[in-house]
Amino acid sequence: MNSDQKANFPLNNDQKADLLLAEYKALRDEILKRMEMRHQFVFWGLMATGAFFTYAAARGVPASVPLLLPVYGFSLAWGWMHNDVRIAELGEYVQTEIESRVGDVKMWQAWKERRRGEQPETRFLGGLQLAAAGVFVSFQLLAMAVAYPRLGTTFEWSFFVMDAVLIGLTVFLVMRRGLTHWWKRYSERARTRAIQNVARRSASNDASGLSV
Repeated sequence: MNSDQKANFPLNNDQKADLLLAEYKALRDEILKRMEMRHQFVFWGLMATGAFFTYAAARGVPASVPLLLPVYGFSLAWGWMHNDVRIAELGEYVQTEIESRVGDVKMWQAWKERRRGEQPETRFLGGLQLAAAGVFVSFQLLAMAVAYPRLGTTFEWSFFVMDAVLIGLTVFLVMRRGLTHWWKRYSERARTRAIQNVARRSASNDASGLSV
């Protein structure tokens, strides 16, 4: 056999089932691990905020010190977003490549996706993304509020403006997946409603023609 050729060993049904089960378990374990990591990013933000403000609120601390907190919050939001997107990708793979191959057995990921499709469009703008964005943005804004009375130099004002931009980016990072799902669901339902309206008008015109 040529070294560049890959061996192909056919699998029977039992071996395929075992392989799917092992992959399913590994991916579900990774999803749970990433969900825990996602919660830890929020926890680290809350814990660090208390310690940071204890020091930053002290008298004589320059404005540049509390202005570091929005940078820290942005980095946490980036890590949170990375895990959130990866969880969604893993969930989609589990649903489309594994659960779809087990026949009529009802499994969690398929049920959750079907349940999500029954929710109104605004459902995707709430929930976990809003909660995480609220945590990150809250302590970023508090840091800027603490720093504002102490601003004096051009560097500090530039730092302040940069933090304002980072807050906007933080909201975008955390809410990106929710907004993407919302727009996808909104577009799908708008297209469905448009097709239904065209079908109703066509049926109405046909009925009018027959009546004449």
